[in-house]
Amino acid sequence: MFRPLEMFKNLMFNPSKVTSYELNCLDQRRKMEKQMVLDQDLKDDESSSDSKDDKMWFIISSDWLF
Repeated sequence: MFRPLEMFKNLMFNPSKVTSYELNCLDQRRKMEKQMVLDQDLKDDESSSDSKDDKMWFIISSDWLF
């Protein structure tokens, strides 16, 4: 269930009125994103291809992962 943050108006514009549903969705999204990063990292480790250019990816900040 990936929904853009813009769909949660309270999260974006009125944090004091965030609902538990919005928080739950945000938490689920964070877990999904973390799993995507970990899966990509494992996939790259298992890859034995000499051409890594097509598999290159970047993460800007990993502070939220842990």
